[in-house]
Amino acid sequence: MPELMQLCVFVLCYLAFAQLALLQQAHRQKVWRLAASPAACERWLRRIVAAVSFGSAQAALMTVEGPGFAVLLWLWLMAAAAVAVAFTLSWKPGLLRWIP
Repeated sequence: MPELMQLCVFVLCYLAFAQLALLQQAHRQKVWRLAASPAACERWLRRIVAAVSFGSAQAALMTVEGPGFAVLLWLWLMAAAAVAVAFTLSWKPGLLRWIP
């Protein structure tokens, strides 16, 4: 059960970092060739979704792992998700096309 929760937390962090990456024009052009810069409401919405994803990921780990280890594991999973998003943008940016 804890392993499944850790996988879910990784996915939440991955999606949050992908949302933040798609705010940058260079990354948007890699994913969608003719991407316009996002509107102000879209930028705020993506930031809020990312913040809620990070917060819910941390809260989920706190319930399963306890506060001592959960913070360390959350930071490690965030770092792994950030690297995974960077690899996705470098090798196959089209895989992020399904994110609205």
